Amino acid sequence: MFSPDAPSTAPASSAPPPAGGASSEVPGGRDRVLAAAFARVAEHGAAGASVRAIAGDAGVSPALVLHHFGSKDGLLAACDAHLADLLLALKSDAMARGPGLDVAAAVAAASTEVAPLGAYLARRLVEGGAAVTELVDRLVADAHGYVRTGIERGLVRPSARERERTVLLTLWSLGALALHRHAGRLLGYDPTDGPEALARWSALATEVLATGILTPAALAGGIDAEAGAHGAAEEGRR
Repeated sequence: MFSPDAPSTAPASSAPPPAGGASSEVPGGRDRVLAAAFARVAEHGAAGASVRAIAGDAGVSPALVLHHFGSKDGLLAACDAHLADLLLALKSDAMARGPGLDVAAAVAAASTEVAPLGAYLARRLVEGGAAVTELVDRLVADAHGYVRTGIERGLVRPSARERERTVLLTLWSLGALALHRHAGRLLGYDPTDGPEALARWSALATEVLATGILTPAALAGGIDAEAGAHGAAEEGRR
């Protein structure tokens, strides 16, 4: 279900009210347009999501879309901001709970909130462009913040390469989402297919992050020494 109450940093449009009446005559009009845009971009891509088509899906006039968002680019920017704000709120809340976090419950709750937007994000990542670059930069910057909170709360292990590790994990996550159709083919479920599928995907990712893959014997020596040397070099550059 679309979450109209999630915070959004997208700027409001300064366009005049649509012809035929004020925007207040369409209850929830802005939220309906956002929900319609998420669904149409997920299905048809940004190129196939015209203002007129989105307005028709939302049951409003194209003028109302332009009133709220100014343009199609403004609408997509609002969708990107809503998505990033929602992910930031969910991740920050989870990290702030520290070691007492109920991981299974957090994964289930987050999956319910995020699942409707997963296909949108996957489509945006594949299509690319300047706006998508800005979105990825925003997601990485937000990740630095909530990972730091997780370290301070004792939920995330510190790293001598904290910044690089966060970039790597974020890009791994986004890259896997962009390849979601292959996940469906190989695993039997696509993480963009709904809350249950996303919860299974997230639970698997959590297991990998929590337990790791390499044994302690494999980690002895080279990797730890290299990380220590890298950390010392980073400190020297600051």
